[in-house]
Amino acid sequence: MDISYGGGLHRNRGLCSVPLAHNWVDFGYFLGDYNRFELRVSTKKRGGSENDDEHKWNQIYSLPGDVISTAIERVIVSLAEVDSDDLGTGSHIINVALDDAKVLEMPKPKNDLQVTLLEIGDEGEKDVDIGKLEVAIVTTMSGSESEYLPDVYKPLYNDESLRNPLYAKFKERKAKREEQDSKQEL
Repeated sequence: MDISYGGGLHRNRGLCSVPLAHNWVDFGYFLGDYNRFELRVSTKKRGGSENDDEHKWNQIYSLPGDVISTAIERVIVSLAEVDSDDLGTGSHIINVALDDAKVLEMPKPKNDLQVTLLEIGDEGEKDVDIGKLEVAIVTTMSGSESEYLPDVYKPLYNDESLRNPLYAKFKERKAKREEQDSKQEL
């Protein structure tokens, strides 16, 4: 979301950067005929040929336009209630809960996730992609092990009560794999 206020005098582009985007959409565009829009979530295995079913986009979820519109209206109301001085400094991330949205299982690494906002075409017309987000799912190092983790966050990572129980099992498997790999190298 690219926000400006004060007649364009102040602007917050989030994290001091301009995200790469093929298309920017004014969210006011979505207010009105909500039934024209749909948010689709799809996944596919990375690599291979598009002719192979395993490597084609597989839609796993769809959300109607009225739910999207309600979320956008919440953003507008929230921003209108915030003191404009608060938006002028720092970076801001706005999370908006979607009504009727369900929790989806994240695809495993080596898969891609795609979220597409569509304008549904009239009968006989093709649907139009308004916005598309593609995410490559990859395995990365734990944030708790990063040398760049700010000191203020370290106590959160060290508190076992906040840690997902599956994390300990993951660490055990990782240690065993590393041990096996080092034995094979010898």
